[in-house]
Amino acid sequence: GKYAAGEASLASFGQYGNEQVAANYYAIGEKYLEQHQWEEASFAFKKAGSYSDAKARSSEPFYREGEALLAENKWEDAAAAFKKAGFYSDANVRINETYYMQGLDFMANANWSAAIEAFQKANFYKDSADQIKICEYNVAVALKNTGKYKEAYDAFIALNGHADSKAQADSILNEHRLEIYQSTKVGDIFTFGSYEQDANTVNVKEYIEWLVLAKENNRLLLLSLYALDSQPYNEKYTWVTWETCTLRKWLNNDF
Repeated sequence: GKYAAGEASLASFGQYGNEQVAANYYAIGEKYLEQHQWEEASFAFKKAGSYSDAKARSSEPFYREGEALLAENKWEDAAAAFKKAGFYSDANVRINETYYMQGLDFMANANWSAAIEAFQKANFYKDSADQIKICEYNVAVALKNTGKYKEAYDAFIALNGHADSKAQADSILNEHRLEIYQSTKVGDIFTFGSYEQDANTVNVKEYIEWLVLAKENNRLLLLSLYALDSQPYNEKYTWVTWETCTLRKWLNNDF
């Protein structure tokens, strides 16, 4: 670089004038910083040792590099630079900001899957979680529009009520059922619907896995692969028919 000769001459000082050598390296670091020579600037500040705030400033060039790359929309390179900056200033926050901005860029180009990945890397920066939901919704809509009803239905259900996802799922329920019927045979296992199965009501309900026992006349006889719940035939000990028992009411309304 421009200051290579100067650096070489500094080395000849040996033990004499160490403070001045450090000061000169510090000045060279600032010059490299002005010229956007990030690696060289960091190296020079490190060579300045304990002079002034040189130790802290050895990470500054990478932070500045991250800012420059961010301005050019070079997301991955910017994130890598901020990572190299370590704990300098708010570098960790800037990493999340970079991925957030990358996610918005992907959204603007309708690249929903890439946007989701970027927002996940943003580590809850700003409204990343909400943006992920918006992207997942658009993925589901795209699946619906291309006739992939099973995948679309599952995607809408997984959104757990976001926007009009439930209405969207209901609107393709018949197509979803037909697709399942046409693509399954006796002995197959597939997912349909959801039910609380892991005793954790904070997360979304788990998909129900069904085993196909019989297939005929456009109907499937199914058995859930795992026991889902335990309910009495009737809540009160009294004579009752299937038509009026509480179990039937639970199956038709609550399940």
